[in-house]
Amino acid sequence: MRILSSSQYIRSLLYRLFVFRLILATLLLPLEVLLAGDDVPLVFSSVIVRSMRSGNWSDAATWSSGKIPSQGDQVLIDAGHTVTYDLVSQEAIRLIHVRGRLLFSRTQNTQLDVGMIILQNSDTVDENFHCSVRHESVYLGEPRPTLEVGAPLNPIPAHLTARIRLVDFADMRDDCGPGIISYGGRMDFHGTPLNKTWSKLGQTAGLGATTIMLSDSVNWKAGDHIIITGTNKFESFKSDGDTFRGKDKAHTEENYIASISSSGKVMTLATPLRRTHLGEGEFRAEVANLSRNVIIASKDPNGVRGHTLYHFNSRGSISYAEFAHLGKLNTLARYPIHFHVLGDSHRGASVIGASIWDSYNRFVTIHGTNYLVVRDCVGYQSVGHGFFMEDATEVFNLLDHNLAVLGYNHIRLPEQSLAYDENAGAGYWWANGMNAFINNVAAECDRYGFLYEVPPEIRGRVQQPDGSFQDNVQINTLPFLRFD
Repeated sequence: MRILSSSQYIRSLLYRLFVFRLILATLLLPLEVLLAGDDVPLVFSSVIVRSMRSGNWSDAATWSSGKIPSQGDQVLIDAGHTVTYDLVSQEAIRLIHVRGRLLFSRTQNTQLDVGMIILQNSDTVDENFHCSVRHESVYLGEPRPTLEVGAPLNPIPAHLTARIRLVDFADMRDDCGPGIISYGGRMDFHGTPLNKTWSKLGQTAGLGATTIMLSDSVNWKAGDHIIITGTNKFESFKSDGDTFRGKDKAHTEENYIASISSSGKVMTLATPLRRTHLGEGEFRAEVANLSRNVIIASKDPNGVRGHTLYHFNSRGSISYAEFAHLGKLNTLARYPIHFHVLGDSHRGASVIGASIWDSYNRFVTIHGTNYLVVRDCVGYQSVGHGFFMEDATEVFNLLDHNLAVLGYNHIRLPEQSLAYDENAGAGYWWANGMNAFINNVAAECDRYGFLYEVPPEIRGRVQQPDGSFQDNVQINTLPFLRFD
């Protein structure tokens, strides 16, 4: 008889409890859910598949079950193992717990449908645990659990597409799932760089036009999804409750590139323009590219939407990736891209050239996080504020040359950090002057393009230039770094 050490015994017990919980949850689900068709949320299969070695996802020998993970499975990629995802599949994996490394192939197209991906250095995970809560015990340093969809210096090649579709499962709490969450892991999303993510119109494009000219040469391609921002001045559109959302009032319009000239400046559009867009003067239109070859999206935009979340002491960054149909409506802390109370533990991270569109809750949220760079990003259609700093303690962040289009007036979020914030659809909203905003543009946002707002009673714990933290700082007394 083999005698287990105390740590082995505890690990074995936790694993058995985890399996028991899954089986019990399955038995308690209604029969109509268990027999669900395509129009009913999915449920898990109760099968737990564990990596046995490094290898390709498509190789049955990689897995403990001796077969490739399938619909509804729970997957564990164990510490010390690197699994390369190399499939285009519509079989939705319920949960992927990454303790090792999950890499996406750079030699073929990929698509992963999944309920939750959790990067956490622990024996088990509970995907229904409150996902805003910090898990102190799992921040164990290197080697970190890793999700790599392209790397900063080795992005997904231009001729390939890597796609993650976040899928709702009936037994997951809608508050946290579906989503991708890093608890102290490394999470990277890097697509092929664009030389420009957005540009200005080079000449006015009239109603019915099928070609447009840009002021810059771009390396975009036929089939890319673009927007042309509205240039009409609305005389009275700042009243409480006014919104472009759900109305055919905004002059910003979507289109697709049918072809592009060798100069990279003249584009033929898939459909004629429905509005006139100015191409001269201070308020000429912007043309922005929403397409990227690394894509994170909700599979069903009309159902339960997904989100991504970096927790304290996580690593990784984002460049030239597309985040579509994400963000949970009326839900605090569930945003397309969310840096959640990282302090300076994520220093050196950046979001470069990302496209965030059709969001039900912000574009990029910086909450209690310092030293982040957000540059050359395009945000289009956000319920509530777009590029957003949440609680007035954020300092030393740089937002440079981003474009925010159609931030929609909305209600305050439940239990939001700063109760006075009306969530009125500002393209950029912040409450601490010790951040820099340069070369950014907002277009057709409901009430504000840019809103810096902090009353004198707001106080908080703020990092100082020497790295120390000072408590009870009166936020409105801090210097304003830069805005131009």
